[in-house]
Amino acid sequence: MGSEMSNSLVHPKYRADIDGLRAVAVLSVLVFHAFPGVLPGGFIGVDIFFVISGYLISTIIVSSLGKNKFGLLEFYGRRIKRIFPGLILVLCAVIGGGWVILFSTEFERLGKHVVGATGFLSNFLLQKESGYFDVSAETKPLLHLWSLAIEEQFYLIWPLFLMAVHRARLGYFPATVVLGVVSFLANLYFTFGNASKGFYWPFGRFWELLVGASAALLLLRQPVIEKNRRDLFSAVGALLLLIGLIFLNKRTLFPGFSALIPTMGALLMIVAGPGAWINSLVLSRRVLVWVGLISYPLYLWHWPLISMAKINFGPVGPWAMGLIMICSFFLAWSTYVIEQPIRFGKKRFPYATSLLIAMSFLAIAGLFIQSTGGLPDRRVNRIFDKYAGSIKRTERQKDCFDIEYAYKTEGKWFCEFGQGRPVLFAYGDSHALSLLPALESIASREGIKILFTGASGCPPLLGVQSLRGEETIRRHNCFQLNDRIARYVDENKIPGVLLIGRWSYYTGNSSGKEEWNPIAKGDVASFPATIETSRADLEYAVDKTMAQYTAKGVKVFVAEDNPQQPMDPILALRRSKGTVESINAWAVSRNEHAVRQNLPNALLNKAVRFYGATPISFDSVLCERDSCPFVEGDQFLYFDDDHLSVTGSSRIEPVLRASMASLWESIK
Repeated sequence: MGSEMSNSLVHPKYRADIDGLRAVAVLSVLVFHAFPGVLPGGFIGVDIFFVISGYLISTIIVSSLGKNKFGLLEFYGRRIKRIFPGLILVLCAVIGGGWVILFSTEFERLGKHVVGATGFLSNFLLQKESGYFDVSAETKPLLHLWSLAIEEQFYLIWPLFLMAVHRARLGYFPATVVLGVVSFLANLYFTFGNASKGFYWPFGRFWELLVGASAALLLLRQPVIEKNRRDLFSAVGALLLLIGLIFLNKRTLFPGFSALIPTMGALLMIVAGPGAWINSLVLSRRVLVWVGLISYPLYLWHWPLISMAKINFGPVGPWAMGLIMICSFFLAWSTYVIEQPIRFGKKRFPYATSLLIAMSFLAIAGLFIQSTGGLPDRRVNRIFDKYAGSIKRTERQKDCFDIEYAYKTEGKWFCEFGQGRPVLFAYGDSHALSLLPALESIASREGIKILFTGASGCPPLLGVQSLRGEETIRRHNCFQLNDRIARYVDENKIPGVLLIGRWSYYTGNSSGKEEWNPIAKGDVASFPATIETSRADLEYAVDKTMAQYTAKGVKVFVAEDNPQQPMDPILALRRSKGTVESINAWAVSRNEHAVRQNLPNALLNKAVRFYGATPISFDSVLCERDSCPFVEGDQFLYFDDDHLSVTGSSRIEPVLRASMASLWESIK
């Protein structure tokens, strides 16, 4: 056993059913990304890949160690030849596409992601970026490389661990089980403590590859399983995968315990062996085997194509998405043909070192793109430069909004603007955050103190819970946060509250995208809410909130929602000619805005009239006669399709200040 390049690694006998299982994995991911409503749990394809990778790599390492034929240089060299060619092609294509269509801020971000991809650190990079106001996942062409990063991080550590176990004459299986249990516990700790870390960090994901490693060790010890047992294993494994694909979804707390469903399913199908009924009759079919053979380049290509299409054209229809899938298969097959001589050709060129050098040049290119601010002198960026400065949100987000455990922490759970005794407590969901610059300005101009807090998807109402999943409720309990605010207002005799919400988000008619955030009565973690029950519970909560505040003499102000645009500002820029008129041609019409807000406004105004609260509408400054424009002058009023930018917040500040003037005038 040495580190020289010996071409002596022991490889397992080829199993067509493993390529068939790869096909199931990659097709699940493709369908989930292209047609998410068809296969809500398609994301578990990545977990199936993890198990397969752990199985194959462990079979090679342990078999080679047993015959004293394992070499680190050969192992890593083969990994480079396997992984780098396709990845280099995709990164070059994405950089080229980005040069043509991405504006400077987008291209700068792409440069950063290219650097992360070349160093197989994408998972850490994406975890740091994750959050409600992070740019949409659909605008990150290299988002999918987080899973490849975790695999490569595993490949760096796992051979060294097995070599140490081999030299110490310890048992492979118990050592693997112990490490797997530790990793699984880390998965639970991260998933329930910080969902993004649980999803992206390798320490809580390695156990999935170790499940595959355990399958390898079991089969090396007992290669053949009796027919009845292997058929049972295969059937149960297939059933588990089917359950995961159908019943898991984006709201599932994942990985956590839920990841046991796909990993155990994949484990059983691998252990069942090629002779099992489902493995031989289904997974070993030629078409699935072919898809499995090109599964790696297919995974690499499909997401950049989808992402670039959505960046450039916005929502992609089913026919266009079908065309993207066809292109993905063609590019995957072409890449597969190109990489075969590199992996298996008799000639040693290109050497692994050549691929390393090529990858290093890509890393340098990514650093250059990032350090230059996305190469702003490109032709495509000339339109963007004029407007770039106004497409931004407040910088106080991390300080004042989505504060973890704000509903119970003894530390800071709200922000204070201005001086003196608090006059107003303003709070709500992310649309409240959009008004934060205006509130800061009002506090300064009027010489008063305003308190502010809020949480994403949390209407500023008493008696209801926002059903955004157990993990979100644990960290940002909407029911308890609003209750705490009401108690604080009462205990500190604060004379006024400002309720700010994306009200149509909770009635199910917020936009053409059919967005809906379900809510339900009580401090509940889950509830089979429907749009009808959510609307009824919103009406109940509005009435309860205004009744409780007015009974205690607190003056209630209610901000009606701002217009919601049909697309993000950057997409409107892409579709325009760069003039104000051409950008605003894509803006929402005033009539469409009125129709969209009709139901929530009617619901709010009913309670407003009954309890004598003060409604605040921004339509007079955000809408013209026929439309509600994106841009005024060279300034965007929106940060994305429904949140006001800093400029938009400043635009509505005079209306907000005038509407609440009676509050501070009464106490001066």
